[in-house]
Amino acid sequence: MAIDHAVQKSGSTDTEAMRSVLAKGNIPTTRGLLAMNTNQFPIQNVYLREVILDNDGNATLKVIGTVMENHGDVYAKDCKF
Repeated sequence: MAIDHAVQKSGSTDTEAMRSVLAKGNIPTTRGLLAMNTNQFPIQNVYLREVILDNDGNATLKVIGTVMENHGDVYAKDCKF
């Protein structure tokens, strides 16, 4: 989805043009719009999950809670982009 978004918005398959679009964020994903930090890592929520067995006995993930909201990479300030 991100690559399609970059091609559509830039009108090109040029790497630098696509990278420029992705750096701006607002990238549609299955979890909503994705924002990017200055070091090109996503800004996103971090969830605490637990592996549980569902009613059919299959292992699945259960969200216990949100650990951090809109969390950006703490090393972004150190990147030289």
